[in-house]
Amino acid sequence: YDLAVAEAPAVATFVEIGCWLGRSTAYLGSRVALARKQVTIYGVDPWLGWPQGQPASVFPDFLSNMAQAGLIDVVVPLRMMSARAARMFDDNSIDFCFIDGDHTFEAVSEDLRCWYPKLRPGALIGGHDYLTPEHPGVKQAVDAFFHSPVHVSGVSWVTRKVM
Repeated sequence: YDLAVAEAPAVATFVEIGCWLGRSTAYLGSRVALARKQVTIYGVDPWLGWPQGQPASVFPDFLSNMAQAGLIDVVVPLRMMSARAARMFDDNSIDFCFIDGDHTFEAVSEDLRCWYPKLRPGALIGGHDYLTPEHPGVKQAVDAFFHSPVHVSGVSWVTRKVM
């Protein structure tokens, strides 16, 4: 997130797929505020009650967390599935996309197919759980999509859209 904020133009559009309760969203928003850039952060998530035992929706908790972080005017929640949200954006219009939604091979592959064209040339795209043994589909989908190594930091990955 720090790299994306540092490289972002003064006015930018970011998309975070998979927000859950908003911890990473709040971090991203705090970095944007410190950089004094006008970045709109779109948070894409259906906010269903995963895992089992959670309430039917955690969306109210997400909104509360964004309000507490002072980000209610910065983060635009899109309460829908990722592929549907992608249709709301023009190609070559997004400055950064982070994928941390459904971690299956099929879902990550679909996220990459849907969101990669939305990125501006040279923009960053990344995601979480690339090296997490519990989610082998993430690495498989990323490797199959890019056909070349991505930069890995911890369990996250990042690469740049080719021109």
